[in-house]
Amino acid sequence: EEEDDDDGDDDSEILDRVAQFQQAFEDAKETDNQGYILQPTTATDNLSSTDEQVVLRSPKDLTAISWAAFCTGPKDNSKESIKRQAIQIQALDMTNVIQRMQLAAAMLREEQNSLKAKLALAGIQDIFRGGDGGVIGDE
Repeated sequence: EEEDDDDGDDDSEILDRVAQFQQAFEDAKETDNQGYILQPTTATDNLSSTDEQVVLRSPKDLTAISWAAFCTGPKDNSKESIKRQAIQIQALDMTNVIQRMQLAAAMLREEQNSLKAKLALAGIQDIFRGGDGGVIGDE
């Protein structure tokens, strides 16, 4: 009976996209063996009122982010999922991290716009914009 509660099969567990991204990021970092020489540096965040030092992303982190962005979303046979899989194949052909990140950003923007359109059709407001012009409909 305890086997049913915790059988160690993480594939059957449905995670939200943030959790999926975090897991994919960690997996990509663990499997990356490019042997980067650059060390993370620090920089002052000019946008905040404090003079806190912020660690910049390492090349290994950026590479992991560029792969992890493609590893989120439902794994079904929906139109969106099939489109995402086609874009994932494009990403596999890219060796430039910046180009891969640009492709991921474009893919995620397209998905965001698709979700906003679905929300608009359902008459649901975009609660994440907080009234800065991203709210759909009148309150």
